[in-house]
Amino acid sequence: AFLSGAGSSVMAIAAPLRGDRFAQCRTERKDGAIALAMKRAAAGVGAEGRMFVTRSTDRGAHVTNIVTDADVNAGSNCATYRSTRDVAANHVSFRDAVMKGLAPDGGLFVPSHIPKIDEETLAHWRGLSYTALAVEVMSKFIGRKEISLSQLKRLVERSYGTQGSRLSSGFATKHVTPLRQISPSLCVMEQFHGPTCAFKDVALQFLGNLFEFFL
Repeated sequence: AFLSGAGSSVMAIAAPLRGDRFAQCRTERKDGAIALAMKRAAAGVGAEGRMFVTRSTDRGAHVTNIVTDADVNAGSNCATYRSTRDVAANHVSFRDAVMKGLAPDGGLFVPSHIPKIDEETLAHWRGLSYTALAVEVMSKFIGRKEISLSQLKRLVERSYGTQGSRLSSGFATKHVTPLRQISPSLCVMEQFHGPTCAFKDVALQFLGNLFEFFL
């Protein structure tokens, strides 16, 4: 992320260009203002992490590197997908699985590996909100190099936020699909609280945001 030399405008770049040097040339800006503007610009595109900058001078300040959560977790999560009909098990990335829809052989894409969740993690998950739990579960099936954790959090909030929230046209309840107890032994999951009052909102709100993200 960097501050442009054109007035006080703030611009942001993605992580692949983080090694380049950029300057902002507003001499009246203080170190703190420069750092805050850079942090906000980076957060706007999900590039959250430690920023390394030169000390500001009368010619501005340079970003020398940004270490994002995608960099920290690179290699720790490389989820891939394969077709249900592919005996050779040719693997594709999460992005390719989303954008292709169906596999070339007509099969459905399924995860190449199903992670094991221990009891301690399950116990922790029981206390999470719908959006927080969605991030935890989805992060097990999406490679960090494709969607960083901070970017995934934004996608989930945009997809499952409540009506009137800053990022989402949203669901009518923060529980998204609340359970209603009908009897001591029977609960019903309500799946009609989305923008179109259809159960498909649960899947397609997120899928639509994925298309926008990848395109």
